[in-house]
Amino acid sequence: MAQVEQHWKGCLRDDSAAVDYLTKRGLDGATAKRFGIGYAPDGWSNILDKYGKSPEAIERLLATGLIIRKDNGKHYDRFRDRIMFPIRDTRGRTIGFGGRTLGDGEPKYLNSPETVLFHKGRVFYGLFEARQALRHIDKLVVVEGYMDVVALARHGIDFSIATLGTATTGDHLNVLFRLTDNVFFCFDGDRAGRAAAWRALENALPQVREGRQIRFVFLPDGHDPDTYVNELGSEAFERALENGMALSDFLIGELASQVDMTTIDGKARLA
Repeated sequence: MAQVEQHWKGCLRDDSAAVDYLTKRGLDGATAKRFGIGYAPDGWSNILDKYGKSPEAIERLLATGLIIRKDNGKHYDRFRDRIMFPIRDTRGRTIGFGGRTLGDGEPKYLNSPETVLFHKGRVFYGLFEARQALRHIDKLVVVEGYMDVVALARHGIDFSIATLGTATTGDHLNVLFRLTDNVFFCFDGDRAGRAAAWRALENALPQVREGRQIRFVFLPDGHDPDTYVNELGSEAFERALENGMALSDFLIGELASQVDMTTIDGKARLA
């Protein structure tokens, strides 16, 4: 995994289209280096040809999710023509990757599959980098995408992390509350964002106890943390966090919206 990460970092330096894409997204070289960002070139067998020169090597590539086996027994690279984000464990070792298309290809984000190294229900993107940057973690904000984490870090907000294409699990929350008592969930304000927030709330309820604070932050329509911080700056994002909705307000507000609060029957159903 470390060798492939280094290889993709070299590919990024050599590919002007990938560099231009990141520059347009507001990313600088220092942040790209800190997060180990790379580029997987287009082509079906770049990694396979370079690192799969023996049956044992091919098995290692399969076991770490870097290649896929076809029905006919042949193999091909999982990640092609994507910006690559290494996902690191608590010791900084690369255990998986996330890849984002440069254009409008589907899926926009592609993660490593579950492997012997990588269990997405327990891992956050950016947590290792946050712990490296902060001696004391006062709060953590959970966002949805790699680019959100990277953009916030470039603006000095080093306490953001992302789940990896999965809802926030109980295991995730155990990790968070070992590090801090203040957790923020930051989502887009659209219906999908609210649905994701509700799933996070359902998993968070068993973890809520005295001293722990969970807040929900919904950004204006058309914004995610990446666009918000690039357009309005870090102070505006910090203000949005401060104005976030307490878990209890979000819970009661969402449930109340499903009943008729003007009737006794509706109030009874809410209770």
